[in-house]
Amino acid sequence: MARGIQDGSSESQYPNLRRIADMFATSLKNPVPPSLVAEKILEVAESDTNQLRHPVGPDAIPFLEWRASMTDEEWVDWHAVDDDAWYEALARDVGMDARSKV
Repeated sequence: MARGIQDGSSESQYPNLRRIADMFATSLKNPVPPSLVAEKILEVAESDTNQLRHPVGPDAIPFLEWRASMTDEEWVDWHAVDDDAWYEALARDVGMDARSKV
């Protein structure tokens, strides 16, 4: 998914497409081992949980906690800022330098 939205073969009407693609590409530089994902799947399958999402990997929980700390309005506002402010907020609040090096 992340690599597919990053191909740049077409102009998107959504300006955040590149930002999100950069964020996913940065995350994929240190991929979660398949064994960790398999362990999580087994854990979920053997449990009685009705939890919808089961984050896996070192950046999943910090990102989800960061998103949960914002109101929906703040989330929308964050996506409306210019590129510099968006990338700076991601670096400051999540610790991810996702700015394209291109």
